[in-house]
Formats: sequence, C-alpha cells, structure tokens
Amino acid sequence: MNQSTQILVIGGGPAGSTAATLLAREGFDVTLVEREIFPRYHIGESLLPSCLEIFDLAGAREKIEAYGFQRKGGGYFSWGKDSWVLDFAPLRSPYSFQVVRSEFDHLLLEHAKSQGVKVFEGTEIRSLSFDGDRPRSATWSQVVGGSDTGETSFDYLVDASGRAGVIAMHYRKHRRYHNAFQNVAIWGYWTGAGRMSFAPEGAIANGAVPDGWLWGIPLHNGTMSVGLVLHKTMFKEKRQQYESLEQIYLNAIDQCPLIADLVKPGKLVTKMKTEQDYSYIADSLTGPGYFLVGDAACFIDPLLSTGVHLATHSAMLCAASIASTLRG
Repeated sequence: MNQSTQILVIGGGPAGSTAATLLAREGFDVTLVEREIFPRYHIGESLLPSCLEIFDLAGAREKIEAYGFQRKGGGYFSWGKDSWVLDFAPLRSPYSFQVVRSEFDHLLLEHAKSQGVKVFEGTEIRSLSFDGDRPRSATWSQVVGGSDTGETSFDYLVDASGRAGVIAMHYRKHRRYHNAFQNVAIWGYWTGAGRMSFAPEGAIANGAVPDGWLWGIPLHNGTMSVGLVLHKTMFKEKRQQYESLEQIYLNAIDQCPLIADLVKPGKLVTKMKTEQDYSYIADSLTGPGYFLVGDAACFIDPLLSTGVHLATHSAMLCAASIASTLRG
C-alpha cells in the first residue's frame, strides 16, 4: 500500500465501495482497505428504489441490472387484521432488487476497482493518528494472505467500517443505541419456498406476530431469506421457554399465516443466524477531515429495508462534500 493517498476509505461494503467509486470517478486518489476477502456473507438483502439513482451516478447500474438479481416490485405487509401492498410502480424508479449480499457487495467492490480505486482486501486498520481532532494517518496490517504492515497518510478519511465503527466506537466513543429498538433478529434460508401471487414481482413479505415481526425475501439463487425480529427482553423470555433458536423461530413462523404459507412447501437449509442491539446512531457523523457512512454511522430496525439506502445515500453525500472541499 502507498505511504500516502488523498482519501482513505475503511470498509468495502456498499457504503465504502460507493463513496470510493464516486470520488475516484471525480479524479481523486482513493485507497480502500477491507479486512475481509470478498465475497463474504452479509445480511440485508432487500434494496429500495432510491439506491438505483446512486448506482447510476457510480456507473454501476448496468452491471447490477445484468447480473440477474431478483427484481423487487414492492412489498406486502400483514399486520394484525390489516394488510396492504406497497407497489413501486408509480415511483420514478419503479423497482429495486433483492440481492445475495455476498455477490452484490463483491460486484460493487470490483466495480470500484474498475473505476480506479486502489483496493486492499485482507487488510485491517490497526490505529489512527490524529493532529488535534483531525485524523492524519492509519497504521495497517495484512491479516489474510500476507503479513505486511505499514502506515498511510491521507487528506480525508471515510469510515465505512460497519458495525465495528472505527471512529464511533474506538475514538469518539459516541455511538448511542436506540431504546425503542433494542431488538434481536434470528434468521435462516429456505429452499422451495413459495411466492406471493397477490403482491408485486419479487416483493418482500412482512408479517406481524404477537411478539415481533417476520420478513421473507425471495432471492435469485432459489432461496428465501426468512427472519424474525423481537425485542431483546422478549428474546430472553423465549430462550427460557424453548431449547433452541430454531424452535423460537419456527414457533413464530407458525403464528404468521403469511410467512407460514410461503415456507410450507420449502425446507430450512441453514443453521440459525442472529444479531442483536443493531439500532444505533453516532452523535456526530462528520468531523475535521473525516466522515462516517453506512452502518459505521447508524442503523435502524430493518422493517422498511433502509440499510443499503442509508449506506449508499450517506456515501453520496460524503463524496460530494469531500469533492467540493478539495476543489475549494
């Protein structure tokens, strides 16, 4: 890795790759550091139409359209006695996509490389050095495929490090968790699941249960992502009542006719995955010479599928701000 760069981006998810791509397309020297080797697993498969215009700006839209991801025409919500359809057709962007994130994130990172971003996977930021409140350099080391170490100086830092939150968790220590959304998510993947004939093509299914809600997301590889969200106090009670996460999960599905009907012909083919305490925000999203984007900045309960929207939108605002500042 070079000893200096104009802009250092930490993290290669949609926020980091989008910010890096937009800045590289404006002619800036951009270096992106990612701890993992892509493709790698990630949750958050459902996109909103607002993302597509940002992919246009980044020059990635054509690649995404051609890949074969499941087109998403909207959503269907079943909440108690009420149900309604969310149809994207009247919108300026009348659809979005349901994506396998390992493949989608890899596509965006490869696109960043094609736009001139210097990408270093398997490399971890060990520490940041500051001049007052402004970060000036990063110490890094290879954690996969080598043992190189070094220090790189930069003019601007984009923290797209996800939940790890390099700035918010390790330096500013100003991440706040939302009391109303202290939730736990449990999810798995099914094959052979059905589709909703009464909703737009590829729609996400969201259904309420007495203790929380469920999602169902059809994916282009023939699987369906099905997850349960409940408050962590209720999760603790359920853990005492049931022997396993899978029993909690399957019991919730049985209480939701919408999701139960979808998975009835299918088979659960993965072990349970879980996350908790994932709704939060950093008190400040920017400071002297740095920006927080995507999950490094904030995340909210995923009912409306805002994760990739927040990632790409914050990346766009970050890139525009840095470009404007560097150009004076």
